[in-house]
Amino acid sequence: MKSYLEGLNAIHDADHVYRRCFPDVDRKYPAPAIRSFAPTGLWSQLLFVNRLNVTHVVGVSKAESTRY
Repeated sequence: MKSYLEGLNAIHDADHVYRRCFPDVDRKYPAPAIRSFAPTGLWSQLLFVNRLNVTHVVGVSKAESTRY
């Protein structure tokens, strides 16, 4: 999965949480689907998506993007 998503952006959308309080602010933004993380000095690639806030992956069909 990591190699499949490498270099693609996931659209993170928090509109469903913030729209009631901040109606004029767009809370949708792209972020890499795979990120590097090094809290211990050892670099690793992490999948940076979740079902609550990621609406789709840019460059992937809607059917495939919502499959999981």
